[in-house]
Amino acid sequence: MVLTQICVGMKSLGLLPLFLVCLIGASVDACPTLYLQTLRGYEGVLSSNYGFPQRCNDQYAHNLNCRYELVSGRNNPGRGVYISFAYFNTELSYDKVFIEYTNTQGRNVTGYFSGSVGGFSRVLDSQRGTPVRLIFITDHSVSAYGFLVRFKVAPAMRFRLGGTFEVDQNGLEGTIRVDRAKRK
Repeated sequence: MVLTQICVGMKSLGLLPLFLVCLIGASVDACPTLYLQTLRGYEGVLSSNYGFPQRCNDQYAHNLNCRYELVSGRNNPGRGVYISFAYFNTELSYDKVFIEYTNTQGRNVTGYFSGSVGGFSRVLDSQRGTPVRLIFITDHSVSAYGFLVRFKVAPAMRFRLGGTFEVDQNGLEGTIRVDRAKRK
């Protein structure tokens, strides 16, 4: 999985727009209020402000437009990206986290979260090699404590099929038995 971070619109912080490509295993503190700490292999953590939730007195900055792309890779045997928000607290209706991706049927999926909600998780069944975008946009006034999201490649679904099928078609008859696959 490759994570791309693009932060723009931070002139009020006195910073230039920034573009970084981060491979798994790297650690990034590019935007002053955003950080990425990858864990192992194909998973990581993304937070709206450095140190959240341990440093809960710190709130995210104003006028942010930060974009992250989670790409599971063309050769990934999985079925997209699994995201889990451990905490979520933004200014309702004004500061939002958008999620955009192309699902396995080729349709674009877009949604956003705003406000204060408990933890929640979701598997985003994205097409192989296409990014899942997380876009964090804040306005110029009120801020809040932000969010903490964990992400990883969603594992492929495992099937355990078995049974007996009877065939009676065009004058042919027979029985087919398929033994159930054993758990590993």
